[in-house]
Amino acid sequence: MADGVLVARQFDDAEQQRKASDLGIWVFLATEILFFGVLFATYAITRFRYPEAFAAAPDMLTSFSAPEVAEWVFRLRDGNLAGYQPPGVALQIPPAFGDITLVTAESVAAAHRLGLEVHVWTINEPAEMEALLDLGVDGIMTDFPARGVEVLRGRGLR
Repeated sequence: MADGVLVARQFDDAEQQRKASDLGIWVFLATEILFFGVLFATYAITRFRYPEAFAAAPDMLTSFSAPEVAEWVFRLRDGNLAGYQPPGVALQIPPAFGDITLVTAESVAAAHRLGLEVHVWTINEPAEMEALLDLGVDGIMTDFPARGVEVLRGRGLR
């Protein structure tokens, strides 16, 4: 034990162990970013290059990509939804992004007018679930399904 820190036998001192640990976490984060970045990029490129493949599958339920959500938000903000053809059947979004509130009574109503569903993630507090259901959202994703079930039961929905 060096300076109150337990040093594993493969390290000479606590500082060497800390540096190895720091390097390890950065390597882990880099590999995760690369892995998920490649997955996201592959999906985005495929969707962009082959829109007809996505359009040819009308029975396949699809949500919006991040750029498509951004387009939706800007169109809604600018009142430019006339003639808009949604690229998916569901907006799967957080309640807010930064300081931009995404889920409002107006945005839910506009989505519903276009035949879209609004699914909100990740909602873990019953009070927030209640507020979102009051706005008319169609789905809530949560890390605590039992809480969601209780909220739905309280509304007589389950």
